[in-house]
Parts: sequence; structure tokens; C-alpha cells
Amino acid sequence: MPQKRAKAAKTPSVADQKDSVDSRMGILEAAKTLFAAKGYEGTSVRDIVNEANVNVSMVSYYFGGKKGLFLELFREGTHELVELTKTHLKTPEQRNAETEKTFTQQKFEQALKSYCVAFLKWHRNDMLLAKIAMREMDKESELFLELMQSIFIKNLNLHISFFKYAQDRKIVSTEFEPIQLASMLYGL
Repeated sequence: MPQKRAKAAKTPSVADQKDSVDSRMGILEAAKTLFAAKGYEGTSVRDIVNEANVNVSMVSYYFGGKKGLFLELFREGTHELVELTKTHLKTPEQRNAETEKTFTQQKFEQALKSYCVAFLKWHRNDMLLAKIAMREMDKESELFLELMQSIFIKNLNLHISFFKYAQDRKIVSTEFEPIQLASMLYGL
């Protein structure tokens, strides 16, 4: 008796892969627009899929549901922020021995200025994400507080490390704690 051949798994075509990426990005963009306009609680999954023109199951497929979608918006949106912070406000671990010797008041001020410019550009480039953050912070949303713990605290710690480094080198006064200085900068 001849054995049946197992069907080979179909490899998605380039077009299918592009459609998949487009669907995912469409969902993210629709969610961002609606969350900014109506808030997390005021936006339904149905609203999002109607705006993105995709099947309702796609939200679960890509993000595991509305909460996962909301968290992914911030993960993607803040990844760039964390990277620009690392670039401009180098932590002690990122500095080499040569940088250590040349870290002066002038270099400190240049780093701070370049960070502020980059931060403001990042903020301007994603005003909807900033609007969502402000809306949810104002409502003291539990979901947003969860985000604060997992994402924003990482960036705040980079700021604290930068100011502590500058204080250790007597470039910044110890009149304020590094966390106070970081919070002022973070509140830009």
C-alpha cells in the first residue's frame, strides 16, 4: 500500500508577507489615532479593525488583544526614545577610558543640549503617542502605570545614571539628587 506524502508547508509569498506587515502596521496606526482621540477605554477593538479595514481576529493574532496592542504601541514608540537617550546621555558602561578623561563641563552641556534637541524631535514626530500618554496619565490608568513601570522607568534610569556620572566628576552640583535632575529633564 503506497504511503501518502506529507504536504510541504506552503512558504508565504513576498506579497503575503507584505500584506501581513501592512495589516499589522495598519492596525497600529488605526489604534494610535483612535486611542489619541478617544482614549484606551473609549476605543473598542471593533473601532480599530473598522478603521484599519482588517478582520477582527487580526488584533488577537498580532497582539493578543486590545491590551497587547496598546502595550505594543508604546514598546515600538519608546524603543527609539531609549536608543536616543543611550546615544546622547551615555552611561558609565558606554564610556571608555578616553571619554572618561575628556568628560568636561562643556561635553556635559553638549550632551544635554543634543539630547534635548533629539528628544523634542522625537516628541514632535510622534505627537499622537504623546497625546495618548498624557490622556492615560491624566486618567491614572492602571494599564498606563504598568507601562510606566516597564518602559519609561528604563529611560528615567538612563537619565539618573548620566547625572550621577556628572556629579561624580564634579561637573554638576550635588545640591540636587540625580533622580531630581533626571525627573526635571524627563518632564520636558
